[in-house]
Amino acid sequence: MRNLETDLRIHSRNRLELKTSIPVNEPGIEKYSLQLYLFSPAQLNIRKNTYSRTSAVFADFNVRTRFSSPNLSLDTIIDPGCDLSPLYRISHMLQQSFVDKEAEHSIVYEFQTLVNNFRREMKDTIQLVQNESEKPSAATVCTNKISKTLHNIEPLMGKFRTLHASFLEPRITESLRTAFLWCDEALSSIVIESLVGLFTISKRVTLDGDLIKKIEQKAAAEEQHRKEFQYITDLTSTDSHAGEAVSYRTGMLKKWSQSALYIRTEESRLPKNIGHIFAGTAAATAMTFAVLASLYAQKVFSRNTLPWALIIILAYVFKDRIKEVMRDVLGRGIPKLLADQITRFRDPATGARVGNAKERIDFLRMRDIPNRIRNLRTEKPNPFRNLLPEEDVIFYSRDILINSRKLKRSHTRLEAINEIIRIRFDKWFKEMDDPEDTFYRIDSGKTKVFEGKKVYHLHLIIELSEKKDRSNDRLFHYEVILSKKGILRIITL
Repeated sequence: MRNLETDLRIHSRNRLELKTSIPVNEPGIEKYSLQLYLFSPAQLNIRKNTYSRTSAVFADFNVRTRFSSPNLSLDTIIDPGCDLSPLYRISHMLQQSFVDKEAEHSIVYEFQTLVNNFRREMKDTIQLVQNESEKPSAATVCTNKISKTLHNIEPLMGKFRTLHASFLEPRITESLRTAFLWCDEALSSIVIESLVGLFTISKRVTLDGDLIKKIEQKAAAEEQHRKEFQYITDLTSTDSHAGEAVSYRTGMLKKWSQSALYIRTEESRLPKNIGHIFAGTAAATAMTFAVLASLYAQKVFSRNTLPWALIIILAYVFKDRIKEVMRDVLGRGIPKLLADQITRFRDPATGARVGNAKERIDFLRMRDIPNRIRNLRTEKPNPFRNLLPEEDVIFYSRDILINSRKLKRSHTRLEAINEIIRIRFDKWFKEMDDPEDTFYRIDSGKTKVFEGKKVYHLHLIIELSEKKDRSNDRLFHYEVILSKKGILRIITL
């Protein structure tokens, strides 16, 4: 069983990316909760009045839900008897006398799965070798791992490329041939990128010269293959746009392969419909008061007299106030009853509903925060904490329901679902001071100038929990350093 995991990284100058991994275990209904507390310095003025409405806050929280990449080893992928291998499934589907639309869709999906799996394996391999290269036993461990990886890459690429002849048969559509070439180009890019990484580590650790030469030969052979198939690859060209073309093409291939991982989402109209009902209830209540006040005025006072007019005017004034107050009170009750937003999940393979996510956003004071979160935020002692302005807190909650039984039927290799949340910080930068700061010191009878930077510290606390087993609850605490120029770094506490 995999644990609940999260990873925070800098996505761009003004965005953080939070990746949460939710395990898909035994078939059934699984419920998880993510609660995020973002603590901002008071001088940045990130409060409720900064945003015109709740939807404006959600605009700064971009969420995407996707399947995790399959976790099959290279040995498993090239195993001719493993029915989980994309190569095995593609080969067996090509043995059919007729490739219909459903089979064509399945083959393309297996192409994408192969690329995603291979990318993950090579990324994990590079990271493993990188970590081992810093240990005393680096030479032996790195040599064995790199040798095994090179040994597996050759049969994998060989087995895949032997399928090319099958895709040139008349029964294969042009779109399926294109998909094969896209898969080949994507795999080739990953091979070259991985070989470069292994070559760099090998040179630094000073591994066996024959191994380094073997890496160079494989990289050269792959570059030759790319030239033969006219893939965009020439970074040495004098054309100033060559690097741009390679980067664009690589990004396109990555998006194409990963499109198979993303779960289809659709926003539920239930919160909005309930909101309309509440607004109508408020309007009806206010109008009822106005009508009753008018009837009372006509019954007690003569028409067009001063008392009659005063009651009609007051009824009109109170009608508007009753309507606004009730709309506000009932509107604030919707997130507690339902959510600010509800998103439904659909399986991209079958179209079936496989879960939903309920999101809430609120602005909290420190006294409203649960003790476990407040204690974690204030665990670092500060004797002047009570004298400083209180931090502003944005609370974001996401309750996730997954029907793993339905997912497992069509995705037997699925281990986890990843939720990727990108948080935009443009509003935080508006109130920040100029980042340049100058300090002066006396040193050896002279005044020395030191350049400093004006920075701000934001704290982010994330709580992940499984509804049916709270023993797996996890807390993560990060400190984010920002300046007017953007996000500088992240510290894991």
